[in-house]
Amino acid sequence: MSNEEDPIDLVLSKLCEIEKRLQALESKADDINISCKGMNDHISFVDSIYEKLRSPLLWILDKFSIKNSNREHISLPMPPTMSGTLVDASDSSDSDEDSIIVL
Repeated sequence: MSNEEDPIDLVLSKLCEIEKRLQALESKADDINISCKGMNDHISFVDSIYEKLRSPLLWILDKFSIKNSNREHISLPMPPTMSGTLVDASDSSDSDEDSIIVL
């Protein structure tokens, strides 16, 4: 045989390299899943706190008759729904919010 590597050895070495890269990607994916779970837990916590505080804050706003410059009653926005997209509320004509993240 000549100095060239056997084609089977070449394929095997490439396969080993691909397996190492795949393992590295799987490890990174596991880290990302852990991070996403932590973020999901935080979002759920914030949503639950917002839902609990929304009614008392509305009551306070109502009792003090806080009004904006147009003399319209100020209300708190509803919590976003869970779909994972960014919604630009300036596109909708019935919303006063700048933008919200819909998860």
